[in-house]
Amino acid sequence: MVLYLFITHRKNLDKSLERISKMMSSDYVVACGGSIRDNYDEDLRLINLNCNDGYAGLPEKVMKSFHFIVSDPRFEKYTHIAKLDDDMVISKKIENIDGDYIGNVHYGDGNRQWHIGRCGNFWDRIPYLGEFKPWCMGGFGYIVSRSSLEKICPNFNYLDHIYEDVYIGILMNKTGVTPKKINTREYFVSPDH
Repeated sequence: MVLYLFITHRKNLDKSLERISKMMSSDYVVACGGSIRDNYDEDLRLINLNCNDGYAGLPEKVMKSFHFIVSDPRFEKYTHIAKLDDDMVISKKIENIDGDYIGNVHYGDGNRQWHIGRCGNFWDRIPYLGEFKPWCMGGFGYIVSRSSLEKICPNFNYLDHIYEDVYIGILMNKTGVTPKKINTREYFVSPDH
């Protein structure tokens, strides 16, 4: 069973909650940073996280969301989590899922300067100098299994990374999990991709 995790930010929270709750009736949560402490609002289906809520905080926000979900008994029934941006549209619910790490896979190096001008901190001045392993591109959405997340959570090395999707790919690679390519557009669509 798949839990749809929508990642948003405080400035867009009300709009995101309204849009997503109209689109989905169950099996979803929205995660947002900028909170004083981590908590879950069951009525809004909102995970409030004590983390950087900006673009530069995306690796932290996603990792803390994954950790919150795998640690909280309210989400035990979900075998997989679909990580989605807050503007994505669900075109078809995922019924059967096969794999631990699934999405639009990118092999080789990515754009090391994609983030420049988006962060508002030191990342705006330097290109990404880290490694690339095959990864599922975050802007298209991707799916990870609970069992693979349990191998990488908790993890606090996200501060050395700017690309959340590349970071997840690196962590999965370290645990021996390779990405499986699927056409995510069959299930969810991003207006930007």
